[in-house]
Amino acid sequence: MNLWRSKGFRRTFLLFLSLFAVLTMTALMVLWQNGQAMTAALVRQDIALAGGMARGQPTKSLSILTGETTSADLDAGQNLLAPYSYNQELPLAASRTYQQIFDRQILTFAACAVALFLAALAVFGGYAVRMNRKFRGLSQKIASGEFSDAESNREDGDYAALEEAVSALARRADFHVQALQKDKNFLKNLLSDISHQIKTPLAGLRMYCDILLSKPDLSTEQRVDFLQRSKRQIERTDWLVQGLLKMARVEAGAIRMNLRDAYLVDTVEETVEPFTEWAQRQQIRLDAQVSPDLHFRHDTEWVAEALANLIKNALEHTPAGGTVMIRAEETPLTVSVHVKDNGEGITPEEIPHIFERFYRKGGAHTQNAGIGLSLAKELIEKNGGEIFADSTPGQGSAFIVTFLKQLPPSQS
Repeated sequence: MNLWRSKGFRRTFLLFLSLFAVLTMTALMVLWQNGQAMTAALVRQDIALAGGMARGQPTKSLSILTGETTSADLDAGQNLLAPYSYNQELPLAASRTYQQIFDRQILTFAACAVALFLAALAVFGGYAVRMNRKFRGLSQKIASGEFSDAESNREDGDYAALEEAVSALARRADFHVQALQKDKNFLKNLLSDISHQIKTPLAGLRMYCDILLSKPDLSTEQRVDFLQRSKRQIERTDWLVQGLLKMARVEAGAIRMNLRDAYLVDTVEETVEPFTEWAQRQQIRLDAQVSPDLHFRHDTEWVAEALANLIKNALEHTPAGGTVMIRAEETPLTVSVHVKDNGEGITPEEIPHIFERFYRKGGAHTQNAGIGLSLAKELIEKNGGEIFADSTPGQGSAFIVTFLKQLPPSQS
């Protein structure tokens, strides 16, 4: 990657170069001033030494040994050296020795400055190149749908912040891609299931209509029988479509639970009432006993829908003379609802699958085309509850629904 094509990199490099030039000029000025001051000090000492020797001072009293200059020595020295223009204003270049010292200082400083500049440039440029390559590789992986490297960076700095922003963007993109894939699979499976499930009642309805149209000599009783069969197929199709619509709304998150504190007995009574007449026709005893004191936060409408599917499933698999019971239990933390029947029961092999959509126990052709239990499970979980099944073949089944009295903040 050509970093010089980056406007930001060029701006940063020129700023760094300008700063380095300013610092270099400042350092050179300081060195020059120090050289001038050193030259003046040494010339002053030479003048004092010459003055002291001219005045006949003993050797031990000369300024070069004592380190101190007297005004008398300076005056005598200046008078002695004035004809030769040797004074404290002597330029640095006039002294070869001092000039050589200054030149060595300049060369040493220049070498150190250039080395430091190149080292800083190498570190900065190398870091910039590595980060640009890293971001380029990361962006290419994200573009190709690979999000495994999009992890959080816990370091500080602008590059780390940029990397974290890119990683966050990648995680959001990954989330949306997975959500879209999930929705795509859901729609594909839903259409396949709808096609498969509606095909059966429509085929039956078509057959009954063909019989009625092709056989005008049927008796009134026979016609009524075929019409009743057609009605049942229409009711089955309607129930199937309504169940699928509810299931789709729940799984798509289009339903918002209205959680409020409500008494369980009211919810159960609302659920049981529509099944009373059906249970009587089937000669099944429907017994619901719930304490009027039990209450917890739940959506009464959708919990009633879930319990209705459990009761409907129990009635469909309980023979005449059987019993379907609804009971409730309370603990300090939970409220449990039990829907029990003494019907045909469920085998241990089938229990792990009974909450799958469109799964029908033993392949039975019941009106409950495997939607009811799946929908009940979804609705119960939306209310912060759990559902379990317990069954003994030939003795009946029990569905236990457990709700927390105090929901976690995320579900409240």
